[in-house]
Amino acid sequence: MPFSQKIIMLVDDSESFVMYTSILLRRMGFHIIPAEDGVQALKLLNIITPDLIILDVKIPRMGGLEVVRDLKKHKKLSKVPVLMVSGLVEEEEMQEARELGCAGYLTKPVAVRDLHDALQDALQGQLGWKRRYIRANTNIRVTLTSDGAEEELFTESISEGGIYIRKQNPFPVGSKVRVRIPAGGSDVSVKGNVIYNKKVYGGVFKVPPGMAIEFRDVPPEDARTLSGFVSGILTRDILESQGEAAICDGGAGRPPAS
Repeated sequence: MPFSQKIIMLVDDSESFVMYTSILLRRMGFHIIPAEDGVQALKLLNIITPDLIILDVKIPRMGGLEVVRDLKKHKKLSKVPVLMVSGLVEEEEMQEARELGCAGYLTKPVAVRDLHDALQDALQGQLGWKRRYIRANTNIRVTLTSDGAEEELFTESISEGGIYIRKQNPFPVGSKVRVRIPAGGSDVSVKGNVIYNKKVYGGVFKVPPGMAIEFRDVPPEDARTLSGFVSGILTRDILESQGEAAICDGGAGRPPAS
């Protein structure tokens, strides 16, 4: 479940889009480098090579597609996956983005699920695997039950399919447990198996001691509750009640694109 933090360069001249998307991506576990236009992005790319670039089509001084064309001239940068974003769906832009080898094309407002899926598709080659479920970094108290004994512990991250719980002496891989999660006011109790553990190694690794638990046999209603709970963690405090909004969860109630 835990993995090395990937670096994403986020290029957009909309301060609200950059701010809200950065919060969302950080909660997903990424490190963000913002840039407000194409020229600034290319200057930064001379210094650092991100794992992925999220690039608005219409940015000042140098358009997004022009930036991609420039990237393709550089051997190292040409291999960095690029996700294009735009406030409007324009077939010509989408076609050119595909021809330039972009990893995906998203329209604003960007739905959490669409962003998650696009990131996983684009980064699958680097990760060597594809994360099925949306994950959120979060510190919440949960109740863990094993062999009839209960203890309250704190999480490092949670997804619809599993959870990473901090614990100084984690259970062995294969241990069967039950986790009670305060999912937005209504507790959800799910069974799970420990699939990974990490003990204390003198602070050498960034991942705290604990264990990754894969949920199993989750009833559909609980699965929906968990899905909404995780999405709520990611989008909490991001959306404005009025004005420009950049991120939303799903299609219903989307604010107008900018």
